[in-house]
Parts: sequence; C-alpha cells; structure tokens
Amino acid sequence: MKNSILLLLLCSVLFLPFSCKKKSNTNTATCSDGVQNQNETAIDCGGPCSKCVSCSDGIQNQGETAVDCGGPCAKCPILYPDTGIYGINILRYASDTITLKGNKMYSALAIMAPQTSLRVRITNPQGAGINWSFILGIGKWVLDNVNSNSQELRTTNNASYVDAEFGFGLSAIGTAVVEIFENGANSPTRKVVLYWFP
Repeated sequence: MKNSILLLLLCSVLFLPFSCKKKSNTNTATCSDGVQNQNETAIDCGGPCSKCVSCSDGIQNQGETAVDCGGPCAKCPILYPDTGIYGINILRYASDTITLKGNKMYSALAIMAPQTSLRVRITNPQGAGINWSFILGIGKWVLDNVNSNSQELRTTNNASYVDAEFGFGLSAIGTAVVEIFENGANSPTRKVVLYWFP
C-alpha cells in the first residue's frame, strides 16, 4: 500500500507540469494568415495590417506600368500636351471647333502609355480634297489610308512619343474634322473641327 501511494505521488509529480501547462492558441490572427479577420478591410490588408494595394492607392505597385494604371489596372491614358516640337498640338482638344492661323505650323503630338495605340483620321468635311499636310516628324507615326479627301496617322507598336508637323496646303482657308481613336476603338474617343484662315 505504501508503494502504491508512493507510485501515485511520483506519477502526479511527473505529470503535473504537463497538465498545468497553458495550451497555446494556434489560431492567432495575423496579417499573413490568408483570412480576413481582425478588422482587415480585405484579406491580410487594411485595418491593423498594411494598406491594401489597389488601382487608386497613388502608388505604382502590383505590376502597374505607371501609378494606378497598366498591368492589373486599366490601361494608362494617352496624353496630349498643349504644345509639341512644331507648335500648338492639334490633338489636345477634346471636342470643339478650333480656329487656327493658316500660315503657321502645328504639332500632332501624343505621349503613349505602354500597351496603347492611337489612330487619327483627318477629313475635309466639304469633300474638296486634302488641303493640309503632315510631315511625320519624330516617333513612330505611320501615314495610312490616304485618299482624295482624308488621311490617317497611326502609331506603331511600342511607340512612346509621337509628333508630326501639321500645316496647310495651297489654300490658307479650310476646314477639317480630326477624329482620334484610342486603343483600337471603332468610334472616335475625341473629335474636333479645325478651321483655319490667313
């Protein structure tokens, strides 16, 4: 009996630390547990974690080609600065009727974002033939679809900056409709009427 009590006491002493040991919680929430918890705004980001990446966070991240555009976000916009190498940029106008001086030179300038394309069609609405001219200038403009009343400029693959010199032909008075087709669009994304005189 004495041995049995001793054995019982010995077993209690040996197993006491194991039975009293606090169990660890293996389900502790973290910012890398693959679960949206602990007030995160998405899985493992926002709230107590780092800010969630998005296409409007003002940071070039997640494979974007520029800040908040390209890659997993929408294509970056094509930019039309006010002036180019040859003068005022005729492509900068979104929609309107613009009056120009017939004895000046102008630019057809676009700054291209990665994976974008551009086609510009200029047409004489009166059908009286072409009374303007393009000199292709710098970048990768290609003159295309020329007929008696209109012509087109288009960008080649991977163009990043294109500018052409735009001027007037024999007549210093004329009208033209400029249609801009971005990224393969079938309908113009921008359209402007140019009117010029001496």
